[in-house]
Amino acid sequence: MPFWRAVEYGDVARVAALLEAGEPVDQPGGPYGSTALGWAAVSGHVELAQLCLRHGAKPDAKARKGSTPLHMATWNGDHDEIARLLLQADADPSIPNAAGLTALAQARWFHRLEMTSTASSRYEMDKWRAQWGKSAAGRAKLIARLEAATPSQVSREEAGAETGASSGEAAGVAVRAEDASAASNGAAAPRVKDEARTKADDDDEEDMGADEV
Repeated sequence: MPFWRAVEYGDVARVAALLEAGEPVDQPGGPYGSTALGWAAVSGHVELAQLCLRHGAKPDAKARKGSTPLHMATWNGDHDEIARLLLQADADPSIPNAAGLTALAQARWFHRLEMTSTASSRYEMDKWRAQWGKSAAGRAKLIARLEAATPSQVSREEAGAETGASSGEAAGVAVRAEDASAASNGAAAPRVKDEARTKADDDDEEDMGADEV
């Protein structure tokens, strides 16, 4: 089994065997052009993340369009344990993605979009969470983890900036990212009805790649 197929299947034993045989741990691949550690982050696969880090994976290695594993850990759920592992491995929470957002700013956007939807969208959210085992608390644990790792001044500035138009545009791109990443893992991502999604739907097709953020 090729390395990246084993990674995408979450076949930790096979990935371990291939790494022991000399496969480079930071080789890019998958739909986002990330490392295997990035894939473990977006899929919430703790054991795979631990394996990659034991084999020297770079915690800040960027995906094709600029997302670090910390960014990818925010895409698809409250992956606090992944964030803990990355931060222990000296991942830098201040690195921005292509949209100019840190992992904390992106996590806050996802959290707000999920927790403040309209009534019909909230119902769809609840069904999606129940089906795929997502937390009803949104990304609360992940946000707390990233806030603790982020200098307070930076955290306050980001929180204020999120009310601006530029952050709203970036959030629209980020929502598209989670839709695609959830779909790639077999999970139908929830449909959020708000201005950010409308903006994302207006973007050109080539700007809607999941790894845009």
